[in-house]
Amino acid sequence: MEQTTPENQVTYVGVDIAKDRLDYIADDTRCAHVENTHRALIKHLQSLPNARVVCEATGGYERAIVAALLLAQIQVCVVNPGRVRAFARAAGLLAKTDPLDAKLFRRFGLQMKPRLHRALDEAAATLRELLDYRRQISDQLVATGNRCELAGRILRERLEILRALLATELEQTDALIKTHIHEDDSLRTKARSTARTPRRRTRARGHPARLRA
Repeated sequence: MEQTTPENQVTYVGVDIAKDRLDYIADDTRCAHVENTHRALIKHLQSLPNARVVCEATGGYERAIVAALLLAQIQVCVVNPGRVRAFARAAGLLAKTDPLDAKLFRRFGLQMKPRLHRALDEAAATLRELLDYRRQISDQLVATGNRCELAGRILRERLEILRALLATELEQTDALIKTHIHEDDSLRTKARSTARTPRRRTRARGHPARLRA
């Protein structure tokens, strides 16, 4: 069980993480910003009573700052942007095209009390990076295939070369992921447990399931 500070003693701090700067707010009146170097932010957070940071999963930019905050023993909640946007729309705080910001993250934390983020060990962090990379390669492969269908002859030749390279990279990344899992006891145990978990099978109503020989 996670040991956390009682909610009535927590100072929620919304942090909007960009590539080159951090916007943060600890109250409803003033939003400040610092360069995206975690030292200045941590120094300010350590002056607050029981600071708890709420930030979004940005696809990579948040990882370094989250790791630094956890190392400094500052509580962090990493939230899904979709959940924050749905919350904001329901509360009438956000239009469809409005960007998410630090003030909104803080309000989400105050109202929804998201769970605390726990640090990953090195092996799990590496696996996450590999899986993120695999997803990017897979998306590029699909996009390249779609372009091939519409491209003219000359461009299609180049796209076919790119598609072959991406397919090879995807295959090699899968092998790397498999090796990484096999070499770590914890990851290997989790993989076996997942493989043993039965999947629910669905079938259309009125059609009996087929039996395999």
